[in-house]
Amino acid sequence: MHEGLESLTWLIKLRNNAIANEYARGMLKTLTKITDDYGAISPELVSKINRNVVFFGIGNVQTVTSERLVGVLVKYYRLTNDPLTLKLADKYSHYVMDRSFTGSGNLTDYAGNHIHSITSTIRGVLDYAIMTKDGNLIESVCRVYEVGLRGFYSNYGWCKEQAWLETDQGEVK
Repeated sequence: MHEGLESLTWLIKLRNNAIANEYARGMLKTLTKITDDYGAISPELVSKINRNVVFFGIGNVQTVTSERLVGVLVKYYRLTNDPLTLKLADKYSHYVMDRSFTGSGNLTDYAGNHIHSITSTIRGVLDYAIMTKDGNLIESVCRVYEVGLRGFYSNYGWCKEQAWLETDQGEVK
């Protein structure tokens, strides 16, 4: 979902592509239909619009799905001023911070295992928090970087790919 909306946003920005804008609006409307009041993509709501096969297997780890969208929702908002994007970004931001991280910044099981998805999520939440001047959200994200993620990074910028697996895989941040 993240990569899809990101691509559409760039097509709109660079080419003023009306079809991309139409698809992006459709995507936002669908996300609104399947996002519950708390900010999670709901299997029950997905079922109501007959998209079970497409959204099969999302589960409870939303850092790899809806919450990764926050950053690109902010980009899309800056480009289009579409208020629906801010409504979704607000829901996703607060849901992920409440569920995937503790108050002290540690990761919960709901943060998942994929560090790239976690960092992408909180980068987007931070962008949203700065744009909306939400100091509490900014502080929460800072705690995740300073406490929850500290053990996954080297002093020269290398980051583990998987949080809880012993592997040499990683990437430079």
